[in-house]
Amino acid sequence: MTDGSTARESSGLLLKQVIGQQVLPKYLKPWFEAYTQYERQPEFVNTVESSTENREYQKSVLKLFIRNIESDHTKELHEDVFEAYASYMIPSLDETERKNIVNYAISPAIAVRLYEEPNVIAREGGTGHRTWEAALALADYLVDTSSFQTTPRSFVELGAGTGLVGLVACQLPYTEQVVLTDGDTTVVDNLEENMRLNSGTIGSKVCSQKLWWNKDPPVSLVNTEATIIAADVTYDSDLFPALVQCIKQHLALPSTDNALVSATIRSPETYQAFLDECATNSVKVHVLKTYTSPFASRHFFISPESPDIAVLRLEL
Repeated sequence: MTDGSTARESSGLLLKQVIGQQVLPKYLKPWFEAYTQYERQPEFVNTVESSTENREYQKSVLKLFIRNIESDHTKELHEDVFEAYASYMIPSLDETERKNIVNYAISPAIAVRLYEEPNVIAREGGTGHRTWEAALALADYLVDTSSFQTTPRSFVELGAGTGLVGLVACQLPYTEQVVLTDGDTTVVDNLEENMRLNSGTIGSKVCSQKLWWNKDPPVSLVNTEATIIAADVTYDSDLFPALVQCIKQHLALPSTDNALVSATIRSPETYQAFLDECATNSVKVHVLKTYTSPFASRHFFISPESPDIAVLRLEL
């Protein structure tokens, strides 16, 4: 059993994680309970304001928090909460021009900040401008298994999107180099912005480039063992021939011995089609972990409405 201060610190860290990740407010009620006592409500406000710069999101969280307190006639609303909420009614001059930044406080040693729109499905013709649940699961898996890796390793990420997985991977203690790739020019531009946003923590370990699956040559890394990583690239069966060929080309390189693919199983038929394409191309598939709702991740909030997510190891 933990004492009161330990429980308070633990809940504070977890609240910081979900607020920084800009989790939909409707999922935050389990975190409200620890802060509804009158004397703890200012702490809730401080955590919300320090964990994200998104004023619209801050306002929506405080609105729901106030509604939650007012629905309980035994609770009193602290004036600091109301004053904070009222301050968001006055728009900031640069609020509409500022790009949204999502903060992932993954562990005391690992943090990533990303320009992204977490609740936008697609923008500018692509889906790579938000971080999808499969990326959260793969990043979670890499962090949880990092202690088992004893030799230096590099990573090449396919369909990197916002770059979360690669930017997490580069902060693991054994990582030498990370190459983030995507086939969409606007996504690659955003990747480069996200690299600059995290320059203080990633140093010179990370680079990015445009890569068309099965058209551009594979990324060859020298003097290092490499793993291919890819998250949520198995949603469209029309892309599977090019995707699997691209993975196979990388696995054929002397430096690359495996690929880790995180697949959201939205459709069992589509998932099976990916497995069949791998079998047709003599690519072996091993299921390393299956994430199922309610998701027990210590590092990210994964929506309970997400389908199951399988983390796969591919090799020749």
